[in-house]
Amino acid sequence: MSKASAKVTLLNGTGEQNVTLVPAGDRLEAKGSFRVAAGTKSLA
Repeated sequence: MSKASAKVTLLNGTGEQNVTLVPAGDRLEAKGSFRVAAGTKSLA
């Protein structure tokens, strides 16, 4: 899994953020700064 990656789109109201997921042990994890509020939806 060391070469795996993915992108997730976070939707919140009228805003949209693209977040990259990178390997963290045996899972993928988001790194960086992004907003996640109540009602946020994710699309993979």
